Amino acid sequence: MVSPILVIALSLFFAFVIPLLGMLSKKLPRWVPPISILVNLLILLSNMDKISGGAMLITTAGIKPPIAINLAIDRFGFLFALLIQTVGFLLSIYYLAQDTKDERFYMLFLLNILGASGIVMTGDLFNSFVFLEILEISSFGLVAVQKDKKSLEGAFKYMMIGAIGSSLYLLGIIVLYLSTGSLNMADIARLMPNIPDSIKLFAGLLFLIGIGVEVELFPLNAWAPDAYEGAQDSISTQLSSIISKAGIYLAARIFFTIFNGFYALEVVLYLGIITFIIAELAALMQKNVKRMLAYSSIGQMGLLLFVFALISKRADIFIFTTIILLALNHAFGKGLLFLSLGALTGGTREYYIDSLKGSGKSNVLAGLLFTMGAFTILGMPFFFGFWSKISALISIMKAGYVYLIGLVLLVSLFEIYYYGRVIVNIFSGEGKAQKTGFIYASIMVIFALFIIAFGVWPHPVFSFAHKAAVALFERTTYITSIMGGM
Repeated sequence: MVSPILVIALSLFFAFVIPLLGMLSKKLPRWVPPISILVNLLILLSNMDKISGGAMLITTAGIKPPIAINLAIDRFGFLFALLIQTVGFLLSIYYLAQDTKDERFYMLFLLNILGASGIVMTGDLFNSFVFLEILEISSFGLVAVQKDKKSLEGAFKYMMIGAIGSSLYLLGIIVLYLSTGSLNMADIARLMPNIPDSIKLFAGLLFLIGIGVEVELFPLNAWAPDAYEGAQDSISTQLSSIISKAGIYLAARIFFTIFNGFYALEVVLYLGIITFIIAELAALMQKNVKRMLAYSSIGQMGLLLFVFALISKRADIFIFTTIILLALNHAFGKGLLFLSLGALTGGTREYYIDSLKGSGKSNVLAGLLFTMGAFTILGMPFFFGFWSKISALISIMKAGYVYLIGLVLLVSLFEIYYYGRVIVNIFSGEGKAQKTGFIYASIMVIFALFIIAFGVWPHPVFSFAHKAAVALFERTTYITSIMGGM
């Protein structure tokens, strides 16, 4: 068995080797991320059988928690780690075809994957803040990489709101540390019954605001439309497929494992549905397709967070499973949409609907892939999104919010309209002749294969998601596997 701690250590090592390799040859840095992430994937897969009940504990310096820093990987964390590394590997191959000579880009990209991976693997609350900072700072740089007005504006807004969020997240850690004397997540969870409700509420709200920035929860998502629009298309994929998913994991670990179903999740319940409605209405009014996809992404995250908060009303493993299904569909569906949109523009970054007229005819593959991405987000049959959306509606029914099913379906009609409008437009008229490189096309096809395979044959992913949901649901098992008892 190869220790999963190498996923963190090797990523950090490779990130800081990149500038040295850049001195030898400008072509070498682009090869470091795919090699590093492939090694990470192999390390994770070699440990798959070791992660069964509870969490796999990886100690440092041979000292057991709660004294030493440790990694704690259960099936829930493993699934998100696998998602992050898989999408990261696909994007790293995508970047091989880019004519980018600045090694700082590849360094930031690898640090971004490192930050997201660290969040889903750490068992230490303070280290989750450290990895969150690595994730955010590298994200600011990646959004700004275009160095034009829109990308710099998006990066600046993200940086300002993110700085406030991470500061409050750190303050929440301090509050729990002063109350428990521990930074270990399992140990804090074990001690939570001894903490006064007022302290729990205060700390929980601090965490909610801190994580709310990353998961694009209203009103903490003001940065998202500008960051998505300003970033290059592959970075927009990274924002939606990796960064927001690390935020979802962190929210689940804190509010379910540590707080045991934080009762203020009812706030998230209503903020989630408000986020969903407002974002989808905003998407409906957009003429810029990139900005439309940004609002659509926020809307889907709102629906996910709404389902996430249903746990406060009904603790059901099916609802936990639905959260994971929605996250996976969003990761691959939105990733495909942003990448295929970039192919439809031919690299011109002209995202207005009129500019894209006929682009699906001149680039049939990109047009079809964009349509597939839209279909899985809409929840069409034979696509993975169909199963995740059906599961969401069943979860809402199970939690007793039957009247909200009609609202969700109504808002979904808005989605059908604005996606349909774009799809009809790209296949109408004559567009400029465009070609998509083999590597670009291959990566997009792989994203599409995920959503089709999961749609036609959903059982394997349902089974995997269910096991991950059980790991999150059984918090006592997580605590005892790390601490040795309650």
